[in-house]
Amino acid sequence: MTTRTLLLSILFSIVIGSAQGENISRAELENRIDDIIDAYYTANDPDGENASEEVFAMLRENLEERLSNPIVINGNKQLKEDLESLQFLSMLQVEAICSYVATYGAIDDLNELFLIDGLYRQDVLNLMPFVTTSEAEGGIAKENAKKKPLKNALKHGKHEIALRGDNCPEATEPNQYYAAAYYKFHYSDRIYAGLNAEKDAGEQLWGKRNKGFDSYHAYLQIDNDNWLKRVVAGSMNAIFGRGLVMNSSFSLGFSSDVNSVSTLNTGLKRSSSISEQNLLQGVGTTLRFGKIDVSAFYSIKDVDASLSDSSTFSSINTSGMHRTESELKNKGTVLMQTAGANVSFTHKSLQLGATAAYVWFDHRMVPTDKLYTTFYFRGWEQFAASVDYSYTWRHLYISGETAVCGDNGIATLNSIDFKPLSFLKVTVLQRYYSEKYNALMSNSLAEGGRVNNEQGLYLGVTFSPLPGLRLSGFADFFNYQWAKYNIDKPSNGYNTFSKIELFPSRNVSAAFSFKLKRSEHNLPQKYFAKTPTQTRIDYQNKMTLRADLSMSWMNGRLQCKPSVEVNSFDYDTQEKTWGYSVRSDLNYSLKSLPLSLTSRIAYFKAPDYNNRFYAYEGDVLYAFSSAMLYGEGLRYYICAKAKINKSTNLFLKVGQFRYFSEKDISYGTEKFNSKHKTEIHAMQKTDL
Repeated sequence: MTTRTLLLSILFSIVIGSAQGENISRAELENRIDDIIDAYYTANDPDGENASEEVFAMLRENLEERLSNPIVINGNKQLKEDLESLQFLSMLQVEAICSYVATYGAIDDLNELFLIDGLYRQDVLNLMPFVTTSEAEGGIAKENAKKKPLKNALKHGKHEIALRGDNCPEATEPNQYYAAAYYKFHYSDRIYAGLNAEKDAGEQLWGKRNKGFDSYHAYLQIDNDNWLKRVVAGSMNAIFGRGLVMNSSFSLGFSSDVNSVSTLNTGLKRSSSISEQNLLQGVGTTLRFGKIDVSAFYSIKDVDASLSDSSTFSSINTSGMHRTESELKNKGTVLMQTAGANVSFTHKSLQLGATAAYVWFDHRMVPTDKLYTTFYFRGWEQFAASVDYSYTWRHLYISGETAVCGDNGIATLNSIDFKPLSFLKVTVLQRYYSEKYNALMSNSLAEGGRVNNEQGLYLGVTFSPLPGLRLSGFADFFNYQWAKYNIDKPSNGYNTFSKIELFPSRNVSAAFSFKLKRSEHNLPQKYFAKTPTQTRIDYQNKMTLRADLSMSWMNGRLQCKPSVEVNSFDYDTQEKTWGYSVRSDLNYSLKSLPLSLTSRIAYFKAPDYNNRFYAYEGDVLYAFSSAMLYGEGLRYYICAKAKINKSTNLFLKVGQFRYFSEKDISYGTEKFNSKHKTEIHAMQKTDL
């Protein structure tokens, strides 16, 4: 036995003893999804352009899908690729896990993850729900899949059917209920198939306007260990390099956790999301020739756009809403086709790649004639290409991508993730997106929301000097070479975020965060009369302070999480306004019954729209909820999950806003003859 092995054995015994086996309840493990998403949502400035509900809905669905099909650590030839699908892990952490398994062999107990250098305690707790040491799924099932894949798939495959319905009793408009249906099938890690159908609130299910659900998405994915690595058909996503040319899915944006700043090269993959826009519809395949993977795909789909009298369109409508006559008129008016290819070479820790994408429409795109749209794409077709790289050496990970498109448009993004000490990690990320760069399928890190007209430098640090203490934060400095939406000249700004996390024990944790964003914007017209000024552009400042506390009792079955949040907003030439929010979550999992409850009550006061709060909420399976807290009032909800039998689960959420204002409320096209709004979400999931 080597000295290192002996030391690891001793340390393993100490960790197991101090953590009391970390025998966390299933309910507590499932709550990790909410904790992970809430951390991303808090840092990504959800009232800006970087974060949208659709982005986090897809993230939540990906994590829930992985929760149902955990990654097998032992005997998994695709362990690295599977771990990369967990967005909260950095590439250095993925490499550390793979290296540990390769060096010390199979992991017998998940608590052994605490011994891996580079994984903090909270990282391990976040990872545990999504991995397993069992080789049953990866052993016998995989062997059967290799021998007779179709026969065994029909016999041993797992089917899932889920039905969801939402309603708002106070809504006065017709069809103000939401409906969705899911069918999912998977067999080992070989075959995945599914069909989703959805109708948004306000859309007609059956009548003159529509017959049936508003949208349908089907997908099929088959994976192999031979030269035909993967075949995908139907709804799918393609993500290559850092997303500068091809990312049909989403990018999480900047976060206090520097793990999230790397867009991962996941290649072609099925899309089980109910999203109507952030996906491709067609066929794709990945071929493997030794160390070289070759991927190619073709997508054809109708997109929503408003056609002018000259049969041109200014932009693609990505809302997916078809409620009104005008929205229905614009449904599927433009045919969009996308073809792309990627070649990647992998040798140990080095990866090199090249990507090309070609997009064309059956109508000409002509953006609205505005100053900020000067360099937006115009025309029928577009070609973009890039080269990318990544390399891991010990505690250093470097990656980047450089792309070209259109009329000499250039974009480049490069980052270094460095871990000089076991308790310190530093990330530096540089990006340059020319104002002429306008790749239609790009989606990567950008403060302004578009991979276009931006230069920036990101510095991120994670520091954990003690087992129960973690300090993290980032500073991002950016400037725009040309005008942006609501900024009529070249401008600049910065965005900072810092967070202190305390873990005094397994049952108690606390976090304190500070966020400050300063950037130039056009001064709104409402301020002109109050303060006559020569300048029409001013610096906008938004500051947010937040404190969170989490306490668990009864072996994790009871959890209380109070939170306080304060923000301020102002322009340099105007007075500051303040907003306040106090809320408390209570999660409880019954021991005698297969029932778990999640609830919240919150008081908020945000007198100005710029002081509004966005609060992530728990919801039914495959759903994402974010409450906008604006005005003054209360927000409360309760969410229940019950296991009826071995194959059936029921989910129910009942929530309400109660406002203290004298006026009735409205949300866009939704009208309410009351000072409160109630929503009811219900879902049934059955495994066959």
